[in-house]
Amino acid sequence: MIVSGSVLAVFFYGICPFYGRMNQAYNIMCSGEKDFVMVHNAATGMVEAAPSFPSAPNNATNSELAVLQLARPEIEPGNGFNPPQFLVQVARSGNRSAMLDMSVSDLQRVLQGLELNSVGKAGEHTAIRRLELRDLTPSLGVMLKLQKIESAQIDDLVDELACADMGVSLNEQATLALRRAANREKQHGHREYQKCAEVVWMCGWRNRSQLRVICPVTCGCGKLVDSPANFFASSQFGCPRACESEFKKELLGGRAARCEDVAPVRFNEDHALRSYFNQAFDFWLSRPEMMTASHTAVTLKAEELDIPRNQSGHAFTSLLNGSFLESNLAGRWEFPHGHRHPRGLTGCQFWASWEVTLMLGLDFCSSGSFRSLRPYCPVSCGCLQAGGRQCPTACSGDPAPGSQPLEGQPAWPRWPKSPH
Repeated sequence: MIVSGSVLAVFFYGICPFYGRMNQAYNIMCSGEKDFVMVHNAATGMVEAAPSFPSAPNNATNSELAVLQLARPEIEPGNGFNPPQFLVQVARSGNRSAMLDMSVSDLQRVLQGLELNSVGKAGEHTAIRRLELRDLTPSLGVMLKLQKIESAQIDDLVDELACADMGVSLNEQATLALRRAANREKQHGHREYQKCAEVVWMCGWRNRSQLRVICPVTCGCGKLVDSPANFFASSQFGCPRACESEFKKELLGGRAARCEDVAPVRFNEDHALRSYFNQAFDFWLSRPEMMTASHTAVTLKAEELDIPRNQSGHAFTSLLNGSFLESNLAGRWEFPHGHRHPRGLTGCQFWASWEVTLMLGLDFCSSGSFRSLRPYCPVSCGCLQAGGRQCPTACSGDPAPGSQPLEGQPAWPRWPKSPH
């Protein structure tokens, strides 16, 4: 009787409250609205929120899978614990999901081993044993490097990269990075890619900065014209800054050497130029602040752009739906309201005009955030007066025939030369 009473007392006053608190904690953590992200805006003091994608079962991130594979915990189902089978497989898998950074001494040791073991007895290439964390020695320098990488942006990290494709045929780390950068469409039936040459068609995609980091040569980061990366061939979108040294070779003796604007018809016939502007508008449509600024320019400054106020809404819609771009790539050189440019400009002068810059918030002649139009339009972009990056070297000497500004295009003001 006493024992039964003690058991009941423990159950009602100990176990029941404990389970009650556990259920309450579960409800707090797992109920309510979960699919959203939020930040604190330091400028306004406001909390800003937006809906996020709903979570899917077994939808672990690449970072979570990498940590699980590196840690290699012993996960065994049982005793009411039934983890997803794919997580158990990841923990046991030998396919590493992370790149291993190593100290100089470790790198020297690995390279020596690679040289000694790269050729087998029969003269055939042999596989090098997979490196594991236990094969490397801790290094404060490497840990500080990883800390820097964690807080840096892409255009900060590309300063230290060489303008060379990673050797994906021999480098397991590079192969892994390439797969991470290019295989986002695997769930849609695409195969896994092994070499940079197989993914060149992705180089001009806005969301492939990691691919341009890994395959800068294939993506044309060092080319001024006909670059596969085209508009996105800049450090902000993954191209190593070292690739800019390749510009000079092309400027001194290539297709970008002449100091004259391309003919207006090139914008209709040249595939690279058409791709450039398609990519530029893809970028513009991805930036809400640019679209908001364009809406302000088209509606509140319509008179400066020679757009009738009663057509400003239609004008902005033509920017959004692509009809403005389509019209001008077809050689009609129309402003959004269907009339000619306010100053009758076409070709390079059209795209370099202050009216287009004001309307789009994009200065195609700049050479900072994206690939400049200067190699195609050096005269309209002011290379004769200002010079600067990505300007043909011929513009710094005597003007070439036909390189003077065309009628209706005022000469650019003279300002001190700068690296930009």
